[in-house]
Amino acid sequence: MELQSQTPNEDDDVQEHGITQVVMQYSKSITQSLKKALSHSVEAGNVATDSLTELQSQNENINRIKDRLNESHESVTTTQKIVDAYLNSVSWITNSVPWKKGIQLKKDMEPNVSTGKTKFWDTTTWFPNKETLTKDIANHNSITHAVSHLAVNTSDHLDILIEELRNNRQKTETIANAVQKQNDDLDRISESAVGLQERVNQINQVLKDRV
Repeated sequence: MELQSQTPNEDDDVQEHGITQVVMQYSKSITQSLKKALSHSVEAGNVATDSLTELQSQNENINRIKDRLNESHESVTTTQKIVDAYLNSVSWITNSVPWKKGIQLKKDMEPNVSTGKTKFWDTTTWFPNKETLTKDIANHNSITHAVSHLAVNTSDHLDILIEELRNNRQKTETIANAVQKQNDDLDRISESAVGLQERVNQINQVLKDRV
């Protein structure tokens, strides 16, 4: 029985089909890697968003503390004036006491920290399933088509990943700036609280010494 040999055209078709399959498999592998990278990036972005939300809450608490300290300093200033008036009225001193001045803390005009928005990427449509892939190769048994598919597919998904990474970098910078500002605010709050205690002690000492 004589075996039939394939014609040159059939050999070319088989070779082209094989190369197309290889290119499409590479495209699928690259896309899956990008999908995993994006998944990790989105997760990191969500953590950063949660951190920004917590920082916003802390900013609001810091502003409330500033309000209370400012009110306390105003109360001490009023008390100082009353003590001055009392001491002068009984002529126990000729000059008013050189009171220590209060420290006014400025609240943030815009205390809210922008948390940004993390986009939801539907990665389920990034690459066709096996059945669709086989059908696509059968319908487009072309190396040119496969290479074009690889280039466009990879480029689009890489753009998405880069955008998500850029958003995460912006969030990270915002977190760093917010933390630094909160540290500065806490230093000023500490200074104000110490100054408030010194002013109260001064009033008590003056009353103790001269009344």
